[in-house]
Amino acid sequence: IPIGYKLFGNIRDSKQRRLDLVIFITPRILPLAGGTASGQIGMAFVMNGKYTTYLPAGEYDLNLVPIMERSYGGAATVTQVQLTMPAADKSLDMTLPDGLILTGRVRDAAGVALPSAFVQLRDLGAPESTPPISTRADSRGIYRVAVPAGTYNLHAVPSPAIAAAGPANLLPVPFGPR
Repeated sequence: IPIGYKLFGNIRDSKQRRLDLVIFITPRILPLAGGTASGQIGMAFVMNGKYTTYLPAGEYDLNLVPIMERSYGGAATVTQVQLTMPAADKSLDMTLPDGLILTGRVRDAAGVALPSAFVQLRDLGAPESTPPISTRADSRGIYRVAVPAGTYNLHAVPSPAIAAAGPANLLPVPFGPR
């Protein structure tokens, strides 16, 4: 049973293509539960550009993270939005800005590609509480992600199946646009 008010809408990229993405929802003033802050309260999935979720009235930070499927040729980037949810249903349509496309191949110390490796980028200029931008490499170890302009710390971790076979000796790599 949904709790709160309905938040719904459409999300597209700069070329008006419908996006698949995840919305991470965090209250701006953390409610107290048993005397401690409860932290992140939820997420919503956007499929074919449409989403619906339910929120209590309040102030929220939304982190929109596009899913970069191989077939998607755009550059929609992670976007942060501040939301005031009224005590009523609300429609919120958004167009995500384009970012810089970062692609690469994850390899171990011997130069062997690591399929399904998990890649995280942390914006060095963002507050520590900002979640990292994450993606997963394909079966050839190749990843593709769109990021806002900035300087990032990139860290790759082998998939659990590969990690069980032995250490990959991967090091964080700084990245910044030219």
